[in-house]
Amino acid sequence: MKLTIKPTRRVRGSFRFPPDIALAQRAAVLSVLCGGKSTINNWPEHHGAQTVLDCVRRLGSAVNAGRHVIQIDGRPPGVETSATLELNCPDAPVAYWLLAGLLAGGKQPSTLVGDVPAAIRAAVFEPLAVMGILPEISENDETSIKFNSVQPRGSLIATGSCLPMVKDVALMAALFASSTTEITEDLPLPDSLERILPAYGIEPSIVRPERPLSRREQLLRPDEALAEREVFHKRLTVTPHAAPLQPVDWVIPGDYELAAPLIAAATVRPGSEIVVTDVGLNSTRTGLLKILRRMGAEITTQKRRIENGEPVGDIEVVGETLKATKVSASEIPSLAGQLPLIAVVAGSAVGVTVIRGAKELQDVGLLPFAAVTENLRRMGVKVAELEDGWAIEGPTEWHAADIDCHGDSDIGMAFAVAGLSGEKDTTIDNADVILARFPDFQKILAELA
Repeated sequence: MKLTIKPTRRVRGSFRFPPDIALAQRAAVLSVLCGGKSTINNWPEHHGAQTVLDCVRRLGSAVNAGRHVIQIDGRPPGVETSATLELNCPDAPVAYWLLAGLLAGGKQPSTLVGDVPAAIRAAVFEPLAVMGILPEISENDETSIKFNSVQPRGSLIATGSCLPMVKDVALMAALFASSTTEITEDLPLPDSLERILPAYGIEPSIVRPERPLSRREQLLRPDEALAEREVFHKRLTVTPHAAPLQPVDWVIPGDYELAAPLIAAATVRPGSEIVVTDVGLNSTRTGLLKILRRMGAEITTQKRRIENGEPVGDIEVVGETLKATKVSASEIPSLAGQLPLIAVVAGSAVGVTVIRGAKELQDVGLLPFAAVTENLRRMGVKVAELEDGWAIEGPTEWHAADIDCHGDSDIGMAFAVAGLSGEKDTTIDNADVILARFPDFQKILAELA
């Protein structure tokens, strides 16, 4: 289907967004490991939500599902058995990888089915191999991963990947390991899983390296300046947890990733004022806010609170004239699917914005560089494609265009935002993928125009 975007000069209003899909999937999978009933309020009406509940049932947990409230009576993995367990988990990527970690540490042979690019599988399998887990890919069906009933061994795992699922899978498998596991991350990866685990009774130990000495400190303390310092962002130490987890009740906040396009639309339009209410504020997932502030946007957070380790609150945005910035590799993990959106914002900023460090996302098929570049040029943006990102010059006199989102909802929503700046209507082709993820997206854009 086609989505038609009409231009608008400014954005105003207060908005509440659908539940955080990723956080809901984490809550559902962890509920399986609990010794008792967990309640999840504000359960999302998403096409992958039923998939997750089906997998939870297959794992032996009882599910009482209302329209927006889910109750899961956990059933942690039991005695070893030779019966093969099969879970089919399409359209729910966060749950898929958490289930992979759970099955890797399970006591029975199992098969996990889902459409996952081979490059991502290879990246995730590296830490599992260190833990002695060697998943098998079916010769007849590359979407199936087979796990044998082998206990993971406690290990030292160093990951330089910007893919959050690499750490998540290792962290889940570490709960079932034979001894302590240490996971070192070189980049600041999203930390939702380790944030919420303490609510379930698990306290990973977190160590960060000492900050580098300043130039003045190096001169005053030469011996320390010469000392070798560890270079990493964070080290997690996870102790195996044999007992059932504590049941946890949730009220799932709004999905920041769905709110991000509207936030970006407001920041590039002076005179715009919006409030996004009850949304997740985890800084390792909301890197766009930091970058927009650096570009001159007026963004504040209000009514902040903590829900089971995750920060939640309101976001207030006032549109301003933005200036160019540089986005570095260390910021890429916190941006998730928002890089196309940053590229669009850069097209409206004054100066040349340089985005680097995204090559791994391109290599594993999570970020089609060429599609973003092509769409930017169609709309009149001056852009140079780099080996690991873009250099984008603004401000742009945006042209209306026919945009192909190439089956990527993040690209589709980003260029819908760009279409709000066009001189005439912009058309997003193959927009079904957007509405499957966010059914009210078209309605909200119509209200803005």
